[in-house]
Amino acid sequence: MKHALFIIIAIISLFSCSQKQGNNKTSKTSSFSEMRIASPNKENNSDKIYPEVEQRSVIIGQIENLKEFSKETRTVKLIVDDISIGQQLLFVSEINDSGKFVFDIPLYHSINTYLKYCDGSITPYLFPNDTLHLYCELSNVGDLVDINMISCDEKHDKFQKEFTKQEYWISKQILNFDQNLPKGLTIYEMKDKCFAFEKSLHEKIDIRIGDKASNQLLYEYLRFTATYNCYKDIVRLGKDIKDTDEKDLFYSFLTDSIVFNKDALITSSFRVFLNNYSASVEPKLKISYLSFNETKDQRALGINTKEIDKKMEIRKGVWAEYLASSVIYNNVIKKEEEFSVSEIDNYIQISQEKISDKYIQQLLLSMLFREQKSIAERDNISLTNSSILKANDKTTSGGQILNEIIADNKGKVIYIDIWATWCSSCLQLFPDTKRLHKMFDGNDVSFVYLCCRSQKEASQNVIKKYQLKGTHYFLDCNQYEYFEKKFLIVGIPRFILIDKSGKIISSNALIPNSNKIISEFNRLINE
Repeated sequence: MKHALFIIIAIISLFSCSQKQGNNKTSKTSSFSEMRIASPNKENNSDKIYPEVEQRSVIIGQIENLKEFSKETRTVKLIVDDISIGQQLLFVSEINDSGKFVFDIPLYHSINTYLKYCDGSITPYLFPNDTLHLYCELSNVGDLVDINMISCDEKHDKFQKEFTKQEYWISKQILNFDQNLPKGLTIYEMKDKCFAFEKSLHEKIDIRIGDKASNQLLYEYLRFTATYNCYKDIVRLGKDIKDTDEKDLFYSFLTDSIVFNKDALITSSFRVFLNNYSASVEPKLKISYLSFNETKDQRALGINTKEIDKKMEIRKGVWAEYLASSVIYNNVIKKEEEFSVSEIDNYIQISQEKISDKYIQQLLLSMLFREQKSIAERDNISLTNSSILKANDKTTSGGQILNEIIADNKGKVIYIDIWATWCSSCLQLFPDTKRLHKMFDGNDVSFVYLCCRSQKEASQNVIKKYQLKGTHYFLDCNQYEYFEKKFLIVGIPRFILIDKSGKIISSNALIPNSNKIISEFNRLINE
């Protein structure tokens, strides 16, 4: 049950990017794009992921029975909310032969996290400038592999176990409310339902946490989680109201003390609420910029600076910096493939001049310098000899491309990956696809990539960066629309599996980090 709840609450949005409509400048809407892999930095024998950020938290983990699961992955992932850039960050750590792993990560405020291994997860609660020793074990749940917390160090054990229990309880309460909400309600009826649910949940929390004095953090965590889960739903409900006065009335309960509440930083629900508030309630900005006799880089710096200045006018103090840093993160860190080294210099300058909060500035600069280095390295590498770029033009239809893929790979199992450069969850899965490449090298399996809704140069940068072997097609809007309609694609990444006879086995195939996809490959190879 714990595993199922985690999937519903945390993973639903983690493995699918929403469609990017319109041209390449349209913003992305995936929540998994809120996450980004950062592998530990091994320089100077350090496991610090962003060593330049002084405020941090450490998990020293131990999987006691790893040897019993010797064929499973040797990486563990940690999902952390960071309000300072308005994002979820995904960190990855290697597990050594004895089952030990370490996360040394930047942390702005205490927060609930998700530590994921294979098909399971646990929810350690982290504190800044603190070290948590975590002891875990693995177990089989049918065909799945779950991870469970056995104990923590003496300082944290009682709190972490109680937090896990209460987190499970409130997640279940919220899930039940969402599932049992009547259909066909107006937005005003929905709003009333949310307020009533918040009140009833607070009453339950008051009873559930009897000794509030000794459980103050947990008590406040539950109450804020209840409140901001309800409020983020209400914020979404009103986003399409056109009349200004009606919209103001609908959102009249959103006082500054609710919206800008430092005490609520202890729950990830607050970050989600604040992001929804920014998108649905705060005024939309129109940026105009006139430039004369400026270079491309000078113009870019001017536009970017003006956008940041306008954003920072919406809020006050550190809340303005949260918004500005979110813009910088979204404009650069999540679009690395579209940038040059010199363009990132613009955002480094902006971060140094506009951001005064020490933690936020350190994190942004650390990320930007890392991206700059990554781009420089990418520009100095070539495509692998096993990467085939198909030169299809606009006269080639999507149907012709699909027929060509099947004809060129006759007698082979075909695994098609539909992706985009702006889709973080697509990029997230490339290392897993490369693992499949290695496992089935020399077998009758072909890997085909269809890049859509992206800039062609950016797509080639991604292929170079990840050294993706296989056959690559760059689809224009009409070509992608064929696949979109034929396979009913509503989000990417999307995977299509075709057998050796050219028959489509699955138009929504298992993702490459699924253990079952390996069995499916073997079955189709041997047929």
